[in-house]
Amino acid sequence: MIPLPPLRNRQSAAQRLSVRFTLSADERAFVGHFPGRPILPGVVQLAWAEALARDTFALSGAVLRLEQLKFRALIEPGQDIELRLEYQPEKARIAFEYRRAGERLSSGRLGLGAPA
Repeated sequence: MIPLPPLRNRQSAAQRLSVRFTLSADERAFVGHFPGRPILPGVVQLAWAEALARDTFALSGAVLRLEQLKFRALIEPGQDIELRLEYQPEKARIAFEYRRAGERLSSGRLGLGAPA
């Protein structure tokens, strides 16, 4: 997995988390995607949301499904990005949103299986 970038402004309450980060142009996630116009791949966005949720909420169940997955705008180097997570234990899922200056860039839910 591509490691998470340096995170800042970590805010958490109950089953919610918000973090901010800025991706540099030499971020490993941009390698090969795409030469001359680097963008953050959707698969990396999913992996980072899952990794941060597992660490924050101590989750162990496998991701079994993706729900309401939407990629609305590109994430490029130099942008100030906010990642919001909400753990919904009663529905066994994690909702996530990547935002920039109030604009939703991507969002979705990761449906979880029973804890391992």
